[in-house]
Amino acid sequence: MNFLNWRTEAELRQIITDESLDYDIRIKAEEERLRRKYPSCKIPGCHSIAKTTWATVPVCECHKATLTTEQLDYYAEVIKKGERTLIYTIGPYLPWKRGAAWPGQGSACI
Repeated sequence: MNFLNWRTEAELRQIITDESLDYDIRIKAEEERLRRKYPSCKIPGCHSIAKTTWATVPVCECHKATLTTEQLDYYAEVIKKGERTLIYTIGPYLPWKRGAAWPGQGSACI
């Protein structure tokens, strides 16, 4: 159990600014504060804090850059539709694709 889960926002800020506490504890308090404020990245396997969005889906800055590059490569016809692997991982979170079929997932019609 993480003892910081039970702390209020004010207590976390106090821990972060208290110079007498161990550096690792202060970093963990800052991470807990950010975890509460921002959602986690929606890319499977990524546990980073999502400080930005791509197509309304919360993603970390690293994955946003990768998704943007993938998008630009697709529209420049550098890669084919099936090679857009990263965008397929966030498909269920895209507002215009909820319930729609992605490659390899069968038909969208039932």
